[in-house]
Amino acid sequence: MNLADRIENWARCMTVNHGQGRAMSLEGMYRSPQPWNAPVARFRGLLNVPDAYRVEAAWGSLDLGQRILLRGHCCLRWPAPKICRVVTRRATHCSMRQFDSLLNGATLSLAEALDRDERENRARLRAWTKNLLATSAEWSYKSVTS
Repeated sequence: MNLADRIENWARCMTVNHGQGRAMSLEGMYRSPQPWNAPVARFRGLLNVPDAYRVEAAWGSLDLGQRILLRGHCCLRWPAPKICRVVTRRATHCSMRQFDSLLNGATLSLAEALDRDERENRARLRAWTKNLLATSAEWSYKSVTS
């Protein structure tokens, strides 16, 4: 699969509706050994779920602005002005004149992240999350003393 197909597969996996009580995980694909007439999922043959999880791990290792750009454009199908507003509010400045170049840069960064090992991508996401949680703990109004 080329990069565009992998991103499209990732977007479909993140937005597909599995119905009530269905999860996009191994537990969600479980079927008891009883005979069933209905298939497990309508899109099961069309989606490459393991690859979508690899793309998700690579996406998580990107900068916040790049993550917002890719998720908003590919998965949520937001219009470009809305993506620029959210990126500007959450991460860095984004104007409509820069949108295409920023989106191309985010796509190239995702391609580089996909070339890395999945464990390294997950480690980067964990480090970013720990940093975010430590920062939010500093913002608290009350200090917890025991």
